[in-house]
Amino acid sequence: MLPYGRTATWPQRHNKHHRQSAYHEWRRIIDKTTDFIWDQVRPSLPPKRKKVPTQEGKVLVLGDVTVPEECKRLLVKGPKYATAPLLTPVDNVVHSREIGAKVVDEFRARCVTECVDVVARTGEPKR
Repeated sequence: MLPYGRTATWPQRHNKHHRQSAYHEWRRIIDKTTDFIWDQVRPSLPPKRKKVPTQEGKVLVLGDVTVPEECKRLLVKGPKYATAPLLTPVDNVVHSREIGAKVVDEFRARCVTECVDVVARTGEPKR
């Protein structure tokens, strides 16, 4: 309060320091209110369920194919552990030529060229 009963003018009430301290006070009140509400609600919530260990799946091999044990152990873990193989740029160029061989003759050269350009731009795969 200023002397003689005068109130602060707008610039005095809204300076940067005043806004910051008001904001921090507001955040403190919000934090305390949130904690209080959670403390009131938490006892009425149902208890957290215990995680049941998942059973490992079975790998079904179709046909007369043999799957190495290392691959079977990975497949048993499920799709969460499946990752796409990273191909080297050389492998990508080889695939571009294989793809180009299946394209109409008219577009074959363009297809291979564009694939090789993409491989050149992207470079080595990153893990």
